[in-house]
Amino acid sequence: MNINFDDFAFLYIFIDKNGVIMDINKFGCELLGLPKNKIIGMNVFSSFIPEEEIEYRFLNFKTFLNNDSFQKRSIMKFITPKKNELFLEIYSSILYDENNNKLGLVSFGFNVTEKIIYEKLSEKINEINQLIIKSFSINEEEKIFNFFLSEAIKIIDGADAGSILIKKEDGFFHFVATKNFDFNKIKDVKLTEEILLPQKKVTIRKNIEEKYLTDEDLEKMKKYGEIEKIKSTLVIPIIIDNKIEGSINLDSFNNENAFDENDIKLGEIISNELSQVIKRKKLEQKLKYMALHDQLTTLANRVFFIEYAENFLNYAKRNNKSFAIAYFDLKNFKSINDNYGHDAGDHFLYEFADTLKNTIRKSDFAARVGGDEFIVLFPDINKEDVKNIIYRLDENLKNPFYYKGTHFKINFNCGISFFPKNGKELKKLINFADKAMYKAKSTNKLLEFYEGDAHEE
Repeated sequence: MNINFDDFAFLYIFIDKNGVIMDINKFGCELLGLPKNKIIGMNVFSSFIPEEEIEYRFLNFKTFLNNDSFQKRSIMKFITPKKNELFLEIYSSILYDENNNKLGLVSFGFNVTEKIIYEKLSEKINEINQLIIKSFSINEEEKIFNFFLSEAIKIIDGADAGSILIKKEDGFFHFVATKNFDFNKIKDVKLTEEILLPQKKVTIRKNIEEKYLTDEDLEKMKKYGEIEKIKSTLVIPIIIDNKIEGSINLDSFNNENAFDENDIKLGEIISNELSQVIKRKKLEQKLKYMALHDQLTTLANRVFFIEYAENFLNYAKRNNKSFAIAYFDLKNFKSINDNYGHDAGDHFLYEFADTLKNTIRKSDFAARVGGDEFIVLFPDINKEDVKNIIYRLDENLKNPFYYKGTHFKINFNCGISFFPKNGKELKKLINFADKAMYKAKSTNKLLEFYEGDAHEE
């Protein structure tokens, strides 16, 4: 009885002992995407098997033929001429002639591509979920980006390298992490949104136009960003509050078709999850900033100052360093609040804080520790230099500021203590600076240095 295999909705294929296709049914031709007259005579291993699998798949084929096994079942991956992945559940048997000589292999295959891809996607989605969980335990933004990029390259099969770009305060996109590129050589390269071509969806880009702000940037990207070697890129946008804030670029050096629709699906998950991680980290940073800073003046608050000063005190003890604590109290603050309202009082405090920030050195640490009380830690400073800074602050406040039709003049009193001369505990040093400030206030002087008795120290 002759069987017409073209009537069956599964693959039928006969290959000889060398892997040459001798017969195939209509369903098989449709799966492989070629007409029967083209397929007959092709070698299944060199034509439809992934290059990296050819050697061991052919070895398995020969081993099966030599062992006289009756039947074999396996899940096999094929690549169509259009470079699509195809997964088939194959049942194979050895075919003999009338003299019991082996002719080759007869196989029947069922298309399980969707099932296999779904299982692979499920595994990768689970890997992404694990990636998200791990990333929440990382506090430093730079480490988050490097960790995320490295793991994303592992998850997306076609990726050989990658980078993450983030929009900075200057409005340009900057590299914040790279993998298999020279980060130090390209970290200063800036890209506009137009050059980066970010979209609010995951896309696959090929033949990327070599377009940069400067010729220098272009040369850096050619030499260290290897843009001329990149054949395909999976671009994953980072979207926060519906705005594009950056992108993850996963690059393939080997294949123009390295990425497919399934990678786009995975990219969408990565995009959403990384965006949420960054948003959460930014919120945490904002909350931490609010917890450690005075919201009116943006100076550090008392909690932050104590934490910073204790750390610096320990550093000074270990390294035999000195420092000064200056305590400030503003004159007439209460009367301004009472007579002109709290808005005027707030402006009064802001003007002083702003002038203080612009007068002290970059190494100095200032804080607002009370209603109209401020404190500054001056590292590595002597009496004369502290005095000069305080006098310069007073000079910078000479000109009254104007607020809602009224001129206000800011005056202050200041007390100063020194480590280690006046004490070796932070609490005492602050207390002694406060005492010196009250002495300056009572004698109507601009500043006083603490000169207490030895037993007070």
